[in-house]
Amino acid sequence: MKESDESSNYKIHSTYAIVILSAIIVGLVSVKWSEVPRLYEYINFALTMSSLILAILAIVYALHSSGTLFKTLDKIEGSAESIKTISSDISESNNELRKEVERIPSAITSVDKKLDDSQQLIRRLSEESFFTPSSGDKEKHDISEGLVKRYIEKSPLLGCDALLVVIIMYKEEVVADLDQLLSKVGNDFSSRYMFAYIISAESMGLISFEHIEMTGRIKLTFVNNALMENVERIHSEKYQALSKSLKESGRQDRYEKVKNRHVEIIEAVKEEKHLC
Repeated sequence: MKESDESSNYKIHSTYAIVILSAIIVGLVSVKWSEVPRLYEYINFALTMSSLILAILAIVYALHSSGTLFKTLDKIEGSAESIKTISSDISESNNELRKEVERIPSAITSVDKKLDDSQQLIRRLSEESFFTPSSGDKEKHDISEGLVKRYIEKSPLLGCDALLVVIIMYKEEVVADLDQLLSKVGNDFSSRYMFAYIISAESMGLISFEHIEMTGRIKLTFVNNALMENVERIHSEKYQALSKSLKESGRQDRYEKVKNRHVEIIEAVKEEKHLC
């Protein structure tokens, strides 16, 4: 369908062109050119004007082509710069990749060394004990001070509360019902948590206590020296940091509850001493 339309248009335009050219030829033949006065001058003038017009068109076309050529050259130059930059980036990437590949053997060696060191450390730890017996009437264990400090620092706030209660009880020689005392410094959940934390500290050999028969009370008989020296300071520092954070974040209600926590626990334990 499309080809037939194009063929039909071609025939129509060809017919127009033939008719127009035929009319021009007939017109030229029918004119008596010899009778036209100054025909030579007209022809000369027409040729001159045609030359001028063609020259102007040639200049305009040359300028246009030159501008297009300059744009094309600029694009080619930009593309060349881009290719140069990309080539440089690829070269740098190759150099970095080569360096990384060269570091792989040394990294593998380092990993192997660290694995060997870890195995040796594990072997040494398995052969040694953190606990070394100390002299005394009762069999107790001294734990390294650094380990005790890390234990306190890593303890949660409720755990630190429990340790502080134990320290103050030992210092003030308080004999008290531990369940009741812990209930005063915490709610039902926190008091049970603190009680469990105290039991775990006893299992580690950090503290020991004895039960007073028929009273339900306990008396601290031993507290690790490192625990004694560091609990109060670390407990105070933890609550100071928490209070500062709560105050800066605008949590005023929570801030009011914890700002005097350290002092409240100490006073609660000392008050228990007077009740006894």
